[in-house]
Amino acid sequence: MKTHEKHGLMYAVAIIMGTIIGAGILGLPYAVSVAGVIPGLILMGIVASCMTLLMLYLAETALRCHRIYQLPGLVAKYMGKKYKIIAMILFVIGIYGALISYIIGVSETLAHLTGGSAYFYKFLFTGLVSLPILYGLKTVQRFQFVLTIMLGALIAFICLMISPKIDVNNLLFADYKSFFYPFGIIFFALTGYSVMPELEQIMTKSRVKIDDAIIIAVLLSTVLYSFFIISFVGVYGNNVSQVATESLSNTLGLFGNGIAIFGMTTSFLGLGLAVRDAFVRDLRLNKVLGWALAIGIPFAVSMTPNLEFIQPILITGAYTGTLTGFLIIMTIHKARKTRGDKPAFVTPFGTVGMILVSIMLFLGLISTTLELIGVI
Repeated sequence: MKTHEKHGLMYAVAIIMGTIIGAGILGLPYAVSVAGVIPGLILMGIVASCMTLLMLYLAETALRCHRIYQLPGLVAKYMGKKYKIIAMILFVIGIYGALISYIIGVSETLAHLTGGSAYFYKFLFTGLVSLPILYGLKTVQRFQFVLTIMLGALIAFICLMISPKIDVNNLLFADYKSFFYPFGIIFFALTGYSVMPELEQIMTKSRVKIDDAIIIAVLLSTVLYSFFIISFVGVYGNNVSQVATESLSNTLGLFGNGIAIFGMTTSFLGLGLAVRDAFVRDLRLNKVLGWALAIGIPFAVSMTPNLEFIQPILITGAYTGTLTGFLIIMTIHKARKTRGDKPAFVTPFGTVGMILVSIMLFLGLISTTLELIGVI
């Protein structure tokens, strides 16, 4: 592989992982502890496989177009303007929910560490992190590459430090009646298909490798999540905190806060750039206005008093994510029947794969709804 192709693949993997790994990782150990590590990891493997297919479907659809679109633009091209409106609403609301949560999460973490004002850190964090998004993809990918490496190193360090205290009995516990309990948080934690246009730009000279980048990034993210889950549930069992790093104490607690800050920052960069590109590419707004809408609205909502970190994710994440997944399947199905550029690859498993992913998405909607109303 040529040097520029290697660099392109590395940056592509980093920007996918940077978008995937965010606040979701912090809630995984608690959610999995309810069902047990073995059922939880089985469910994660299923969701990771389906998410990989969804991202491959979107990549294949994008590569059938000569022009680079964000998701709403792709839906409009193959499904029509009515579906574009639906796609844009789901896309923007879903990302806004995550961005609002990240602003709240990082500001509260910094305020807790320093004793300062969370409102001050909302201004500081949003101002600093929004600048790379304004400058565009090249700046964002450099920041994400460095931050993703630092995040992975922090996660590995903390897991290695606490792993000698793992109690095997905590890992053997299993409650298969609660098998789907972690579904919502796992699905949210593995979602990363908003990054597709950035992949096309990074890998313009090696589009045939985009599927490799997706598979590698989802696989590495899943392995990292599994390591994190095994370590925290193995040590703390059912007593693990809902925000896993709050279980840590002393110096390790500081490193745990580092995971929260780096994880939310890398994801903020990827998602902020994605929604800016949707405004610029699909609604044809100028870059500054697209950037202002992408960052300004989530920031304004984050200033709402008493708004908690987890609320925007619960309200927007699972529902918009799964419904967007259905749109992606409908779009690739239509794209394969429409003339266009020959894609660099065709996603395997055909119609069977689409049906299986659709079933997974449907179960996700049902399980998330049952969780919210307190049935499971």
